[in-house]
Amino acid sequence: DPYVYDRWAQDIAAGHWLGSEVFYGMPLYPYVLGLLYRLVGHRIAVAILIQLGCGVLSTVLIYLLATQLFNRAVGVLASLMALGYSLFMFYEGWLVSTSLEVFLYLLIALALVSVARAPSRNKWMGVGLLVGISALARASVLLFLPVTAVWALWTKSDQRRRTRWVDVGGFLFAAFLMILPVTVRNYVVAHDIVLITAHGGINFFLGNHPQADGTFKTPKEILAGAERLQEEAARLAERHVGRPLRPSEVSAFWVSKGLEFARTEPLAFLRLLARKAALFLNGEEIADIMPYAFFARLVPLLQLPWLTFRVVCPLALLGMGLAWR
Repeated sequence: DPYVYDRWAQDIAAGHWLGSEVFYGMPLYPYVLGLLYRLVGHRIAVAILIQLGCGVLSTVLIYLLATQLFNRAVGVLASLMALGYSLFMFYEGWLVSTSLEVFLYLLIALALVSVARAPSRNKWMGVGLLVGISALARASVLLFLPVTAVWALWTKSDQRRRTRWVDVGGFLFAAFLMILPVTVRNYVVAHDIVLITAHGGINFFLGNHPQADGTFKTPKEILAGAERLQEEAARLAERHVGRPLRPSEVSAFWVSKGLEFARTEPLAFLRLLARKAALFLNGEEIADIMPYAFFARLVPLLQLPWLTFRVVCPLALLGMGLAWR
């Protein structure tokens, strides 16, 4: 993934802003990286330093969020824990979008706390803009839209019901307003309606097929390489259907294959879902792009007793319980 992002950013910095095909990856990070390359040249070290700075700013946002939800002492402790969290440091040192995503998610959380305390139409639209921008870095944040809309409509508030509906409408409008240029761009270059990226279908299938085990595992007939994955997915889908397919059709094909597995083997699907939940709560970092455990054996800094997910996760669950009000 760092190699793909780096090449993509170099292409953007060279002046190919529009591209020539539907996006097969989340576009926000490579465009930010491409703009940086345009300004300072192909200097990966500068990009890494900026990501480290973004990580430090995230700890400030964590302090502000914890202070507003609890008190200043909790804010200081939470920010110190963020500074000592091993995976923050690890992923900030790679050309991947993790540090940018965390920063944006924290901005969304802070904006929502502000809305909860003093709701206004402008604030709701601000939250929508942040969610829309974040979706260009990680599309799964779009699942947050209906949850937030339901919360806004049904939470206790002095606002009239009609005002809430208008606020939620502004929130949703602002979110999709940030995504719309990407959708239009995809249609212009490929004459295909793709909301953000066409790789969602194959990713869904890779997580939901008979041989899936909850980690990044491809069936034997699909090559796992990042650059070849989309090509292989399209080739196999077209061979199965018997005609050329547009990117949106390839994505829809693989979504249907994943849903077919859930429908025809419901017990296996539920077992897989339970395994995914267990793996998520597991304290060890399961390798996807880069194996943390491998690099921890090579880099002395990572061998220090930094905080890990097995410490952060139970405290996070406790914090959510205490902050329920």
